[in-house]
Amino acid sequence: MKSLKSNVRIYSENELTILQIDTWELFDFIEDYLIEECDIIYDYHKEVSNDSNHKSYNLYFPSKYSQKTIETAINKLDNNPFHKGKS
Repeated sequence: MKSLKSNVRIYSENELTILQIDTWELFDFIEDYLIEECDIIYDYHKEVSNDSNHKSYNLYFPSKYSQKTIETAINKLDNNPFHKGKS
């Protein structure tokens, strides 16, 4: 798993690229950005419990989007929204 920004990680599994995001607000922001600004559409998302007090949200991208494509899109973003929800 590779850390892209604060609260965002990426990895590949079973030919899917998976973007893991730590807060719902950040998930919503990134989802909108990828769809509206980058024309990158994910297949589905899933809430993942890392422990009893922490949830993250995974976006699953089809194989037509390489991990590098997703990384490039995320790395173009300003860091400000990535610090929300950080304790």
